[in-house]
Amino acid sequence: MGENELLTEWVAIVDEDKDLANLLHDLLFSFSIHAQHFSDGKQYIESDLFKARHVALIDLSLSGISGLDVIRLTIEKSSAVAVFAMALNPTISLAVKSIKAGAADVLEKPFSIEPVLSAIQPKARDASFANILKADLTKLLTNREKGVLNELLRGATSKQVARTLKISHRTVEVHRRHIFKKLEVSSVAELILLFRR
Repeated sequence: MGENELLTEWVAIVDEDKDLANLLHDLLFSFSIHAQHFSDGKQYIESDLFKARHVALIDLSLSGISGLDVIRLTIEKSSAVAVFAMALNPTISLAVKSIKAGAADVLEKPFSIEPVLSAIQPKARDASFANILKADLTKLLTNREKGVLNELLRGATSKQVARTLKISHRTVEVHRRHIFKKLEVSSVAELILLFRR
């Protein structure tokens, strides 16, 4: 594949907001990328595009099949090369759920088209927009919790974290519980999954 070759020329816009879909369509067309609008998840899942290579932009506030469920189904059954969640004022909780469901990023409306172009064009993929979201998630943590998180992501046990950070095992456990609660996970495996996407 050449450096400037596109992974796909198609974007699926799954959103009830027709005006936004038209705006995105025109913007993507200016980059020689085709877009198809679907007003609900069912219409998208039953489409031919669902089975073809594409990038999916899925609104989280869909009626009918929820946006999170559409993301899960897209990850499991479609030929999408990347899936983005879209939301107006997304909460951290919703962002975490979207990433866990498989979204590469959560785009706050209105959003820059750059992450979408990055998913389509390999040359632009070096800037990881999912990492921006993950950085936002870690803003919820104290500096000590970030230190514990980094060690846990490296695969260290609580005892190893305590030795490395020169704190008690009990203190590590307290920080670990706070991290789990703030990031809405229940295990180190879920943490790793959340930050390794």
